[in-house]
Amino acid sequence: MQYQIDFSKSDANDWILYSIINETALYRNINRNLVWQVTLILISMLLIFAVILLVSRTLSGQFRHFIETVSHTTAPDEHALITVDSEDEFRDLAQVYNDMILRINHLIETVYTKELLLKNAELKAFQAQINPHFLYNTLESITWMVEAQENEAAVRMISELAKLLRVSLSRGKTIIPIKDELQHSRSYMNIQLARYKERFK
Repeated sequence: MQYQIDFSKSDANDWILYSIINETALYRNINRNLVWQVTLILISMLLIFAVILLVSRTLSGQFRHFIETVSHTTAPDEHALITVDSEDEFRDLAQVYNDMILRINHLIETVYTKELLLKNAELKAFQAQINPHFLYNTLESITWMVEAQENEAAVRMISELAKLLRVSLSRGKTIIPIKDELQHSRSYMNIQLARYKERFK
């Protein structure tokens, strides 16, 4: 062991104070403290690095998930919504995006419904214009047949007109049987054939 002896003279009296220091133990404690401090610094740096790495991977993973979902969105429906479990800015961003998707979907459905109603209204208006003319012309043709004493042809035309009207009265339904649809078309064609004869093919 190595010792160091120091002394100092007191100002109050003539005493001399001696101090003996064990340098070996002193330096050993200093070295031990230095090793502990360096170890703690290294451990702290590793923990900080691990936390930074974990946070960056979490953020990059959420950002990648967000970008992939947005880039693969082809239709603004419920499948395009983004789910974020974290309590950060990505949750707010996903909420804004989801609200936008739902609003777009609602607007598309509203526009589609309005266009469908408009098409149906136009079709009904068109049918309302055609039906009176068709009925009037058919009755005129029957009148000419009766006047020309083509009674069998007139009876056939009246029968076809009755079949046509019977099916037409049921066309207010959303769905009608195919046989009724075929009968309706067949009656219409027979009436046109009777009216126009060789001009109608």
